[in-house]
Amino acid sequence: MDALKVKVVKYPDRKFLVLRWVDPETGRQRTQSAKTTRHRDAERKAGKLEADLAAGKLDSTTRITWSEFKDRYENQFLVDQADNTCNIVATVFSKLDAAFPALDKLRDLNQRKLAHFQETLRSEKLIIETIKAYLRHVKSFLGWAVRQKYLAAVPHVEMPKRKKGGRMAKGRAICLEEFERMLSATLPVVTDVGRRRKSDKLTAEEKRPTAEELTVAESWRFLLRGLWLSGLRLGEAVALSWEVDAPLSIRMGGKYPQLRIMAEGQKANRDELLPLSPEFCEFLEAVTESDRHGRVFRPMARDGSTAPMGSDWAGTVISRIGKAAGVRVADCKRLGEEHTKYASAHDLRRSFATRWVSKVWPATLQKLMRHKSIQTTLDYYAEVQSEAVGDELRRLEVPAKRKSNTSGNSGHSEATGAKEESRETPCFHDSF
Repeated sequence: MDALKVKVVKYPDRKFLVLRWVDPETGRQRTQSAKTTRHRDAERKAGKLEADLAAGKLDSTTRITWSEFKDRYENQFLVDQADNTCNIVATVFSKLDAAFPALDKLRDLNQRKLAHFQETLRSEKLIIETIKAYLRHVKSFLGWAVRQKYLAAVPHVEMPKRKKGGRMAKGRAICLEEFERMLSATLPVVTDVGRRRKSDKLTAEEKRPTAEELTVAESWRFLLRGLWLSGLRLGEAVALSWEVDAPLSIRMGGKYPQLRIMAEGQKANRDELLPLSPEFCEFLEAVTESDRHGRVFRPMARDGSTAPMGSDWAGTVISRIGKAAGVRVADCKRLGEEHTKYASAHDLRRSFATRWVSKVWPATLQKLMRHKSIQTTLDYYAEVQSEAVGDELRRLEVPAKRKSNTSGNSGHSEATGAKEESRETPCFHDSF
C-alpha cells in the first residue's frame, strides 16, 4: 500500500506543485503536475489520485496490454462509428501487428516505434495520402487511450510531408470513348478468359468465354455503368440496396427514384433523401421488379459467387480494368520513381461531375455529389470553369486570326460564323 502513496512535492524549477508516487508494477517513480500552487488543492488532488490508484482505475496506464486495448477500442469506441472507419482501423491494427509482432503493452507504442511504423508503410510503396490517413487514425486511438487514462500522454506522431514540387496522382475525368474501352476490357480481367487467350496450347473454342464467365463480366459492367451514371462513391455503390431498412437504399415509390441515406451510411452523419440524375433513374427503372431485392450492385467473383464484396477489392479490380483498357489518367512520381495512374472508380465519379457541372447550379451539384461542404463543390466548379474559359478563348482565337489575314466579305462571313458558333455553345457562366 505504501507504493500507492501519492506525495505533494515542490520542485524549484517548476511553477506548479507536483504529485509523486511509485509505480506498483515497474517500481519507477512517476510524477504528475498538480496544476496549482496552493498546497491544500494539491493535497486534495493527491488524495483523489491515490484513491484511483488503489481502486485500480489508473493502473491500466501501465498494465493494459496491446491486445486488451484493441478489444476495448473496438467494443467501446468503434461500435458507433461508420463501417468505413472500422475497416480502416482494422487495417491499421493489422499493419501495426505485422510491424511489431512482439508488442505487449500499449505504452510500448512510443515515438520511436511510430517512426519505424511510418518507415514500414513507405516500404510498402503506399502513397503519402494513405500513410497520412493511417497515422491520423493512430493519433485518434492514442488520444482516446489518454482520455480513458490508459496512457499518460500521446506520443509524438511525425506526419509525412510531400516534397516541394511533388505531384499527386489525382486522376481526371474520362471521356465516353475511354469508358467504353473499360467496358470492353472487363471480360478478360474479371474471368480466366485473359489467361486462356495467352495460351498456345488451347484451341480457339477453349479460349471462348463460357456462359458463366459472360455473366460474371456483365455483373462488373453493370457496376461500371452504375458508377458512370450515378456519381456514387465506390463504397456507397457496393453498399447500395433495394431494401428500405439498409443504410443506403433506393426509394422507388415517389415520382422519381431517390437515394435514401441513413446517418451511419454517409460522412454527413444525418438521414437524407437525395435526388438522382435522370440517366441513373432510367438505369434503375430498367431493372425488373423481380431483381429489386438485396444489393443493387452484385459484382461476382471468378467462381460466380455473389457474396458481398468489399470496396477495397472492388476498387482494385476496377483499376485493373482501367489499366487493361489503357486509360491513363495521371503521370507522377511515387517514392521517387515514375508512376502511371490508370482509371479508377473515383475517376468515374469525376466524369459524372464534369458532365453535370455546366448543367446545374452549384447547390444542385452538391446534392448530386453528396458533398458535405458547398465549398468542395465550388472548388470543383472553379476548376472546370477555368478549363471552360480556356477552351472558349481558343475557339475565339482562330476566327480572329482568320479575320486579320482576309478582307472584304470573307472576313465578315467568318466573323459572323464565329458569333453564331458562340451562341450555339452553352455558356458556362449561365449555369450559376
